[in-house]
Amino acid sequence: MRITAGLLLLLPQLEELAILPVHNPTHRIVHLRDRHFVSKAMYAADLRANSEEPLTDQEIDKAYERLLEEVEQVTNHQRLVGAAAPALATLG
Repeated sequence: MRITAGLLLLLPQLEELAILPVHNPTHRIVHLRDRHFVSKAMYAADLRANSEEPLTDQEIDKAYERLLEEVEQVTNHQRLVGAAAPALATLG
């Protein structure tokens, strides 16, 4: 299967795709950015520090669950891209 720029654009977490023209390329570089796992305590401290309103523990719990779901989604998408890595050499 040939992976095209159009197919990569269908990835839900794709934020940017840049294809730079290079004369006689010898390698293809794919830079994957991801959401990093952080502890609940660190995440709560960050949320509270950046919130204009006080946050309840329940709000923190819900926000942290959403973060963990996002981390899992991004990880799954990266696995798909990783599985397609050999085909990325034919990206056009």
